[in-house]
Amino acid sequence: DWFYEESEGMMMTLPYQVRLTNALLGASYPLLDGLYGQLFVSADRYDVALDMKEAYDLSVFKYNLSKGYRAGAMTWFSARERNSRSNISPTGIAGKLQYSLWQQHSLQEENSFSFESSIMKEQYDDYRFHQVDGRLLLGMSSPFYNRHDFHFSFGGSYLKPIGSNTDIPSFYLPAARVPGYSFFYKDEKIKYNEDGEPTTMIHDTLLFTGRAVLTGELSYRFPLWPGSINRKLSFVYFDMLYGVLNLSGGAGFGNPTDAWNFNRSDWLLSYGAEVRLETISFNNYPLALQFRWDYGADRAAPETFVDNREVILGGHRFAFSIGFSFDDWGLIPVVDYLSPARLRAAPAFRPNR
Repeated sequence: DWFYEESEGMMMTLPYQVRLTNALLGASYPLLDGLYGQLFVSADRYDVALDMKEAYDLSVFKYNLSKGYRAGAMTWFSARERNSRSNISPTGIAGKLQYSLWQQHSLQEENSFSFESSIMKEQYDDYRFHQVDGRLLLGMSSPFYNRHDFHFSFGGSYLKPIGSNTDIPSFYLPAARVPGYSFFYKDEKIKYNEDGEPTTMIHDTLLFTGRAVLTGELSYRFPLWPGSINRKLSFVYFDMLYGVLNLSGGAGFGNPTDAWNFNRSDWLLSYGAEVRLETISFNNYPLALQFRWDYGADRAAPETFVDNREVILGGHRFAFSIGFSFDDWGLIPVVDYLSPARLRAAPAFRPNR
């Protein structure tokens, strides 16, 4: 890592190691036909080791940055239609709603350590908060032409502090990204030393965050090849080719009630297009190839900044991705009733051959 050391008035480098430990235990159960529920509890611990020999001629400095737990519940549903284009352009409806209760112990920003009998101890601030996350996906045939589709995607997150400590650090707040913009970008902050002289610091900043964030996308999808391509190259079978037009947006709010008072300047919008190629590899496994262009319309293109670093916000963005699916439908799990374990438990039930 590189950082500006105010006491020395110069940039320094500091090698470090981080160990991130997360454990999650959950239990799921089908509530109704197509509706599922889950209870979960998880724990996390983040340990850091700083190699301070180069910067300060000291030994390795080890400490715990944060630790805590969360518990909550989640419910989800999925009614995805099964047809020839259900992977490249899914239709149907799916949604997920999750509640989490967080308890976190994190180092204070100032005076992070104390010494008792020459033993260093971390001084933690305690943060407790509720968090609600939601996601809704909707795909439908176009009313103009049934071989074309509309697809809607909506997501949001809301955090509410518990107790007297309502100043939640930014790294616990929800965050989101809009295609066409960078998730992080370089920004500058002016600080003043003891002599009152200004000092410029450059740091990474999220595109948008807050106690509440909202994102959405509207897509129009259509085939670029009539029917199936029906060609094979080595172990890859080429199936369908689609074109997509996208309109995306998102916003973050410090006060969630501000979302009800719509202000265009609060929102970031982007538009673009993509090409989707659906293939199958090794005779069974889906292989989704996607080339996408997005234009972030509400922020400037990259600008040269201090020390030739760039503030990267909006402008033209190109992305190429390879995966198993094109959309996030796979992130909403569905119980597999055709699994071998379930078939053994219910021998009278067999799938159609």
